[in-house]
This record gives sequence, C-alpha cells and structure tokens, in this order.
Amino acid sequence: MKEKHTKPESKKLNISRRKFIAGAIPAIAATSLGITSLSANVKGKHQFKLKYAPHFGMFKNHAGKDFIDQLKFMADEGFTALEDNNMMKKRTTDTQEKIAKEMSRLNMT
Repeated sequence: MKEKHTKPESKKLNISRRKFIAGAIPAIAATSLGITSLSANVKGKHQFKLKYAPHFGMFKNHAGKDFIDQLKFMADEGFTALEDNNMMKKRTTDTQEKIAKEMSRLNMT
C-alpha cells in the first residue's frame, strides 16, 4: 500500500496588521535614509580601554599605502595611539608635519 504524504502542519504567526506596520515603518524609514546601523559609534567600532598602538603598514591592505589614510582607518577602528618605532626621524619633515596634523585632528597620540 502506498503511504499518503501529508503536509506538515504550518505554524501560524499570530501578529496583527497594526503591529506589523508599526514595526515596519521605522525599518523602511531607516533604509530609505541610508541608515545601516542605528547604534553607529562616531569614535570608532571599538572603544579600547588601553592605548593600543598599531604602526604604519599593519592596515595597508585595508587602507592603502598612504600614511594619512592608514591613520584615518586606525581612528575609525577605535585606536587612539600610534607606534612608529623610531621610523619618524627617517621620514621627511613635510611627511612628519602631515602625520602630526592628522593625528591631532583625530585626537591620537
């Protein structure tokens, strides 16, 4: 004898139209405004308690070879310090001044 295949019972979601629309409106508004995260942190993704200090080159695959772009990336990731291992004295005065200005703007040490 052939067994009859029966459809599994579907679980009904009991939600009223009013609750659904009330929840959907903020989500639709946020997406249309381009808001991807309502809890975006302006200072960075992380807020480290210690002064972790990356050095130039650690994030060149993320930010490129430009020192200023790397500083911006570090600050965006929540770092508030930079370690340069005595390499700053090998850089030109112009480069040193640009780095210092950007670090000051980003509130980095």
